[in-house]
Amino acid sequence: MHANIRQGVIDEEWTRYLVGISQTNIYTLGKQVGKDFQTLAEIDFDLKEGWHTMEIRSYDNLINVYIDDQVLAEYKDTDNPISSGKLGFEVHTGGVPELVTEYLIDDVEIKVISSGDVSSP
Repeated sequence: MHANIRQGVIDEEWTRYLVGISQTNIYTLGKQVGKDFQTLAEIDFDLKEGWHTMEIRSYDNLINVYIDDQVLAEYKDTDNPISSGKLGFEVHTGGVPELVTEYLIDDVEIKVISSGDVSSP
């Protein structure tokens, strides 16, 4: 699954930041511009059974990813940052069509934040 932020189309190219989530772990913070995918931060967080709280904070060119109040990634995009877009969730099979995937998402909140709410790497 991907949690997408600032998802949209710029100059006819699909753009987004994404957090990659499998059924067992959170594995990456990435960026897509057109067909170009970049890994911005490798994440290796084991999702044990049960519910978790994921928080993605973005302000200007800073992105922070938290799970259960633990910082997993802090990134500053200095290479053509994506400045606007939508929020989205994408569930896919990772190229294995017979794989059944299910993710339960509850209590999605979107808040306006300030520069003091994110940290810089």
